[in-house]
Amino acid sequence: MPAFMRSEGPFALYDHSLRTMKPDFPESEPTVTDQAALKALQRYEGELQRLKQLREAEKAIFINSIEQSKH
Repeated sequence: MPAFMRSEGPFALYDHSLRTMKPDFPESEPTVTDQAALKALQRYEGELQRLKQLREAEKAIFINSIEQSKH
């Protein structure tokens, strides 16, 4: 981090590399940042799954309407 970006007090920038430098931090326990990232990933995957289901339903309706118009 550049020296001009270093700050003291309540406006200090959070450095993600500092969390691994703590010797008393248990490696088996996920950090708050890791937990938040995992939850965000799970939400994203859930949204993708719902979007896929929606698109598949729209596709089925579209194909069904084409089949109906042919007969």
